Amino acid sequence: MTVNMQGHPIRMGAFLESLPIRLLGTMTSPRSRSREAWDDATREWLNQVERVHRCPIGYIKSLERYPARHLHIALVAAAPLSASVCEDLWRAILRTRSKSAALIELYQPGIGGMGEEK
Repeated sequence: MTVNMQGHPIRMGAFLESLPIRLLGTMTSPRSRSREAWDDATREWLNQVERVHRCPIGYIKSLERYPARHLHIALVAAAPLSASVCEDLWRAILRTRSKSAALIELYQPGIGGMGEEK
C-alpha cells in the first residue's frame, strides 16, 4: 500500500478517480531507445497532442524496461481527447506504421485506477 509523507495510506485508485483522466495508453518503439530518447519523444508527442486538441494536457507516466522498454501513460485534460489522433501522432514521431506502437483507449471511470483492485 502507498503511504503519504505522514505515513497515512493513500488509495491510488481514489486519487486517480479525482482527476479528469481522458485516455490511457501503452507506447512502444520499433527500435531500441535510451531513456533520454524516450523522454524527448514523449515531450514532443505531448506538445503535439496539446497543439492538435488546443488544450493543456497533464499526464502520469511510467517508463518500464522489461520485457522491452515501453511507456504507460494517463492523459489528463479538461476537454475530450481523440485516442486515434493521439495514436497517429505517436506513430508519426517514431516514423512507424505499426499499429502496436501506440495502443490508446478511453479511460473508464469507476474501475479503481489503472489495474488496481478495489
